[in-house]
Amino acid sequence: VSLTDEQGRGTLQRPFSWAGAIPLIPGDHTVRIVLRNRACGSRDETDCAKSYTLVESDVSVPAAGVMPHLSDLVLGHRIEAARPQYRPFRIGSASVVPNPQGVFAVGGNFVAAVAPENAPERATVQFRIVSREPLTDGEVTYETEQPATPDVASGLGVLDFSLLHIGAGRYEVQADLLDRARGVLSS
Repeated sequence: VSLTDEQGRGTLQRPFSWAGAIPLIPGDHTVRIVLRNRACGSRDETDCAKSYTLVESDVSVPAAGVMPHLSDLVLGHRIEAARPQYRPFRIGSASVVPNPQGVFAVGGNFVAAVAPENAPERATVQFRIVSREPLTDGEVTYETEQPATPDVASGLGVLDFSLLHIGAGRYEVQADLLDRARGVLSS
């Protein structure tokens, strides 16, 4: 990605999202992304200002077709129809428009999406919104359950939630795959 000085001043001061796909084999991995800023007015790099940003996260890729599990939980603004292809935040013909800031406004809307895989018959996906404020930490603010059979069009289990009647604060969204006896298969 190349930006002019003017574009960089306006863009790099705000959070942004970058979407890319990296194929991984099943197992536990550490993903490290290094963003290198080479602010240079010429091809001679001796007088260039250089800065780096490092992002690192552990990623676990389950073996396909073995155990019932949920994909990672993706929070976004909305879900859009898209052509099925390998792209980040996309499953089947649905694409989650992610929120890079992780901040949602009271009165707005957000979606939480998971893809249940190998779910047994009559399994359900339970979504919970849990308070993370000091005085109410752990208090369940909202809870809903839906069949683990993903939506035919999107392949996702989706919580489409209006923040109109929820107070300002810090919250955590949780999703569990439950068997018919309400035992947790995956979180």
